[in-house]
Amino acid sequence: MGEEATEVLLSVPHVRQLRHWDCGLACMHMVLGHFGKSTDDFDNLCKDLQFGDSVWTIDLANILNHYHVDNHVSTVTVGVDKGYSKKSFYRDRFETDEQRVNNLFENAEEHGLSIQNRSVTLSEILDHLKEKKIIVILVDWSHLSCNWCGQTVKCLNLPCISRCLNVYQGHFIVVVGFNTKDKTIYYKNPSYKEEVCCCSMKSFEIARKSYGTDEDILFVDSVPSSAESMAATGS
Repeated sequence: MGEEATEVLLSVPHVRQLRHWDCGLACMHMVLGHFGKSTDDFDNLCKDLQFGDSVWTIDLANILNHYHVDNHVSTVTVGVDKGYSKKSFYRDRFETDEQRVNNLFENAEEHGLSIQNRSVTLSEILDHLKEKKIIVILVDWSHLSCNWCGQTVKCLNLPCISRCLNVYQGHFIVVVGFNTKDKTIYYKNPSYKEEVCCCSMKSFEIARKSYGTDEDILFVDSVPSSAESMAATGS
């Protein structure tokens, strides 16, 4: 048997978000690009799914299903936590989102959505990455930053104000690897121009378990085929 991998860094195309609210959609473009999928109909699909500018993890799973990318969602909250109505991040769209998102959860099987109501350990996340499978995670950006990016970069990016004020800022990232020796996580941040960011496992755990995230994780359960890999690289 070979030695246990101490470092993994998966190659995923970097896509930046265009607006303050579409980090999740940018993450979807990264995942779909990883699989060499054409996204010509992406905007029309988003309109059909009717989530507007309020994108939840279950919406992202719906998008991946449309493109036949195997996935499942883990969450500690099936549906919408009513306590979020008091959080500024959720408040404006809460009533509309509550009904829409609860309906999605209630009819998950009908929509072909795989939902696991549980908390996930860091070891499970690392094991998934060892299988060369990427992950999209909802984090509280006020608890996370990049070890490799300068302070100027942090303060010019969208979530900076929320970080400085220490208020919840939901943000989707694509997790692409880790280093167990350094105890770090590698991820792609759609609000940064940098290809890969790095944070401590400790801050990663705090950010993904912060109240407001529901510990939502979208596991991509397959790896690109050789043909998909060629399409992704333009070969």
